[in-house]
Amino acid sequence: MISDDVREELDLAITKMTQNYLDQLEGMEPHNFYIFFQDEVDRPMLEFMMEYSKHNVNRASTYLGVNPLDLIAKLKRHNLL
Repeated sequence: MISDDVREELDLAITKMTQNYLDQLEGMEPHNFYIFFQDEVDRPMLEFMMEYSKHNVNRASTYLGVNPLDLIAKLKRHNLL
């Protein structure tokens, strides 16, 4: 289980990144922010988990709680496979 301190740190980091992104828009309306943000978070997380699992897709998919085929698709989307 994740500790409250780690959860709070993650929440603050996400809030800060979101605010920084919106500030860079200089008043323009954000579009497709969820997809943009998810892609930006996915790539480093997938890279790390693949290294952590010694590049074993099945093990990494178990760690992430996703179907191995979905993980392969995400890895291909980010040019990590």
